[in-house]
Amino acid sequence: MWYKVDGERYETAEAIRAAIENEEIETDFDAEDELNDMYGETEVCGMIYLAGSVLKEVDPIAYREAELSVFDDALTTLVEDIENMDEGDEFGFYGIWIECVNDEESDDEEA
Repeated sequence: MWYKVDGERYETAEAIRAAIENEEIETDFDAEDELNDMYGETEVCGMIYLAGSVLKEVDPIAYREAELSVFDDALTTLVEDIENMDEGDEFGFYGIWIECVNDEESDDEEA
């Protein structure tokens, strides 16, 4: 089996991860949104703000570290999900579509 991502062939889940990390595959991943979802609202001087948005504004270095951590966690989960795919399975990941393809189908396409 192999995997099709946006029309391109990848042999392993790790190859897909590497392509995303190297920006060969573009995603719609947004760390600020992810952090906002994870940590929700926070109060600063009686005002309510989204935690990820506040962190991005007040401490760009800490935000970058959090962004990398959240992205790495998402990619780790992606690899696990891909490795658990069966032939014919497909799912989306932040704007990309991943499909598990049978080797026989690739032979038919090449013929």
